Amino acid sequence: MKKILLLIFILFCSLIFYQVILGKNGIIAGFQAQQERKILLKYKALLQKKSDEFGNYIQYLKEDENAYLELAREMGFFEEKVELIRFKNLTQQTDFDEDKIEVFFKNYIKKNLEEEKIKKIRLYVSILFYLFFGFFVILILLSGQKDE
Repeated sequence: MKKILLLIFILFCSLIFYQVILGKNGIIAGFQAQQERKILLKYKALLQKKSDEFGNYIQYLKEDENAYLELAREMGFFEEKVELIRFKNLTQQTDFDEDKIEVFFKNYIKKNLEEEKIKKIRLYVSILFYLFFGFFVILILLSGQKDE
């Protein structure tokens, strides 16, 4: 009877240990959530900065009477008999910082690859844990069959 209680106690403790470390809300999952939060906060800050820049530029265009004409000239339009005609500049580059976005997506892809590696490690540790526990249970059961 003592061996069965010991076995149940060890089973209970090992399952708790397994859930704390490798469970869905365990230590590893918490670390992954923190890393993803950091990346998303950086991306949010980048998008907020661009949004503020565009908002300021729109406000400038609304407040200054000649700003839209200046913008039209910069974009290749000119005024002739109240019609605006545009000449497209093919070499003109956007003002948006694409390098930061590209770096963000590379980091995100790298994080996804690391997450896949962590999932594989979690699977191997789970299999190892259950094999070890199974052998331990068999050892306890076989050790109780002594001839007295």
